[in-house]
Amino acid sequence: MKNILTIDCEDWYHTLISQKYLNQKETNYYRQNIYNNILLLLEILQSKNARATFFILGCVAEEYPKLILEIKKAGHRIGSHGYSHKSVFLQSQTEFEKEIIKVTNILREIISQPIESFRAPNWSINHRSLWAIEILKKYGYKYDSSLTYTMITSNNSISQNIIEIPRAHIKFLKFNIPFGGGAFLRLYPLKLTTYLMSKINDRGLPFMMYIHPWEIDNDFPLLKMSTFDKIFQYGNIASNHMKIKEILGQFKFVSIEEFFEQGNKEKILLNKFHYLM
Repeated sequence: MKNILTIDCEDWYHTLISQKYLNQKETNYYRQNIYNNILLLLEILQSKNARATFFILGCVAEEYPKLILEIKKAGHRIGSHGYSHKSVFLQSQTEFEKEIIKVTNILREIISQPIESFRAPNWSINHRSLWAIEILKKYGYKYDSSLTYTMITSNNSISQNIIEIPRAHIKFLKFNIPFGGGAFLRLYPLKLTTYLMSKINDRGLPFMMYIHPWEIDNDFPLLKMSTFDKIFQYGNIASNHMKIKEILGQFKFVSIEEFFEQGNKEKILLNKFHYLM
């Protein structure tokens, strides 16, 4: 069964945790990390015959346009991750629309193709910012992967011709527990993660996995931070690339666009897509 793979192309200092401890003015020295990490990811994906949607920040695309072309050349799809990595619910509608126009134009100019997929920084489309869906639709986006739980049932997005691909969760008692990406991928035991993924596939449903390039990087600065933040930011990074390789070897992955272009739209019931009921 084909599942969906996505890459959030941001660097270590873009995360909410890093921003709590780091002055943004000090980050330019480390920008090169994302370039090398994406090249490594491309090698890993090629070795496992996996394809992904790469959600690109506008500021990264401006600095590394040739890298974006390398991603496209390797058979992956290019989506938007916003321009500045500012959470959507912290922006006004006007500010967000300006960002969407800017990043969409940058990416289109580089790859000479429409940009159809969007992921909000920090999964930040929520009940305070559902207006963002209409703005995405206005500028030609077909797919959004910005939701963290079953808000889908409240926004009627399917009838608005934009498909939602939220983060994978399991339902335990009254709690929705995320898995399959980010810190949850790094911190959960590999056997637990593959068990949950297999359970979803066994029910005839796909799941969505997501990766950040900095999460395979052992060479970024270790900031002084609280114990909880340190675990969430740095936990198991040293072994994460091997975990990613193992998962890519066990499951079949394609990009968001390829998944739906191959006629899978009808089989996705989005309020069941990523849940173990």
